[in-house]
Amino acid sequence: NPSPGLQAPRAVRAKTDGNQLYAVAWYDDASTVFNRDEARALEFAATHQNGIDSVDGLDGAHTLALSADGKFIYVAAFFDDAITVFARDADTGELTFDQSIFNNDEGVSGLNGTLTVMASPDGEHVYSASISEKSLVAFRRELVIDPPVFTVEPISKSIPANSSVSFNALAEGIEVTYQWKSDGVDIAGATDSTLVIDRV
Repeated sequence: NPSPGLQAPRAVRAKTDGNQLYAVAWYDDASTVFNRDEARALEFAATHQNGIDSVDGLDGAHTLALSADGKFIYVAAFFDDAITVFARDADTGELTFDQSIFNNDEGVSGLNGTLTVMASPDGEHVYSASISEKSLVAFRRELVIDPPVFTVEPISKSIPANSSVSFNALAEGIEVTYQWKSDGVDIAGATDSTLVIDRV
């Protein structure tokens, strides 16, 4: 055990480009980061251990997953009955403790004795399986975008007279709502992501 945080390692994951390696250790209750040097050899970077520097939810760290966008690391902790989340710096690979989600937190169940965690390829969900509860738990990642941003913007349309027309919009953010306007004035009841106007 030459590096801290590696007593009884249970899982290892590498970033796609191979510049960082992440490991979790069962006995050390820890997540450890390694960087690769110019010769591609591993160099110890940091260990995040349960109960140190406000890190929580790593008791019995068993496996980990990297989000598709590379922005988060998720750790399943057997004894804490928890999924712990670290934010990942895209440039350096450095991890920062973000949060822990425990079994029996408000609205959370099925994490008692969680052993596995994985992130969906689209990055929208995180899944965990528990051997104790014989359960599969799904979490939806919240896109914390404030202020909201458009992913689909309405576009101008030319249509024949007496025809119907529809406009679409889609935004990502916190508690997104929609309100369509005409000449700067709210259109009554037009609060969906799609606006349909009959017989223009």
